[in-house]
Amino acid sequence: MRPLAQFLSRGAINVRLPAALLFGIFAAVSTEAEDKAPVSPADLHGFMPQSWNLETMEHQLWVSPQGVGDGSSRLKALGSIQTAIEQARPGTVIFVTAGTYPESLTLAQSAEIASGTDESPIFLVSVDGCGAAEIKPGRDVTNLDANRIQNWAVVGFHFVGAGSTTDGDNSPIKIGASNLIEGEPARNWWVAGNTFSGTGHDGSKAYHARNITWLGNHYDGEWGQEACDNVAVGVSDATADQNHFVFNTVAGTSGYSAITVKYGSNHFLIAQNEFTINTGTRLPLRGAMIRVGGNGDLKRFVDRLPHETDPAFSVLTASHVRVMRNRFSGVCGINVELYGSRDSEIGDNDLVNPNAPIEIQATEARLGDDPQGNPYRWTARNNRIVGNRISASEENSFGGRLEGEAFSVADNRSDRVFEYPTGAAAVRPAIEALIETLLQTTSASASHR
Repeated sequence: MRPLAQFLSRGAINVRLPAALLFGIFAAVSTEAEDKAPVSPADLHGFMPQSWNLETMEHQLWVSPQGVGDGSSRLKALGSIQTAIEQARPGTVIFVTAGTYPESLTLAQSAEIASGTDESPIFLVSVDGCGAAEIKPGRDVTNLDANRIQNWAVVGFHFVGAGSTTDGDNSPIKIGASNLIEGEPARNWWVAGNTFSGTGHDGSKAYHARNITWLGNHYDGEWGQEACDNVAVGVSDATADQNHFVFNTVAGTSGYSAITVKYGSNHFLIAQNEFTINTGTRLPLRGAMIRVGGNGDLKRFVDRLPHETDPAFSVLTASHVRVMRNRFSGVCGINVELYGSRDSEIGDNDLVNPNAPIEIQATEARLGDDPQGNPYRWTARNNRIVGNRISASEENSFGGRLEGEAFSVADNRSDRVFEYPTGAAAVRPAIEALIETLLQTTSASASHR
């Protein structure tokens, strides 16, 4: 297995990944065997912030449903995950044992919750395996709400949502910052191996955040809008993929889309996911499985935004989003919709979906009017659609559906063979092995103190 570092001269990414994992952009240089190789625990590090050093994970806190101890061991476990969160410091792994926890977890600067550091994060893990620890609070609350917190990982839980699908903004997990225009964003979050079920506004949500990874999660609930909503996720001066939605299985139903990457989001990789969800249940013509672009709640700030002639208008665009090697079989109106997105790539996907009448569509995005009555609008520009498996010819699949400028469309064919691993099952064994490694590492550190 050749390390991806050999191919970094292409300038696509700067993470530590082997060629076996991804991507269509490297198809010319990776071998068939490498592309289909199993994912190992070491491979997972490539999707983590590069500055994280897991050898610094030295502290343990334990939680169990019946715990009455100080959290120093499994036999002396705390009885509350929230209590452990409040005690955690950089380099801590919170090991949560199997069982049901009726808690709504809050991680916020205002509550004096510690962030991890860029070198030493904080891990919250389901120690007895993916799905063994169930977080199931009451109705109309968010299971885990993180506001302006950095360098955390949430691994292996079953989040059972009970939020409204029509009112409020409660979801199984929300990561972000309360002000979308000003302030420090949430940063360096790794959410892996979880299951999101039940009901909610969204299945998961990131907003005003950067360096966010959703990996190996299984979505199977009823979501009012999206299974995974991403609003202003990214940083405009990045030079590589910094945000990831990879190896997830997305089932259940959603009112709008399976995943959206909205205004202000950039350098986002959506790869090797399995989409079986029934989307657009709140729309007359169904929704898009993947929507790149759009406005969401930014209408609240329309009076503070510049017109497109102002360079700062770029905050409204979703850009540098790569949709690679995904498989679609769920019910939707469109597999992939480019809604005013720019400098993005749709490549190496299996777009043949009998439940989707439209494989790819690109349209101009609009957002209200400025004080002079001129509409805010932005056009899809400089996007590439290359190397996908399609149901017919490019003309029949895309003809008349790509509104925008400077599109590059090439080598999309119906005879392509798609055999890449997709979905959560492809990475769950590696995630469970990583949990075991964290347990061994922190246990060894504890024994030397």
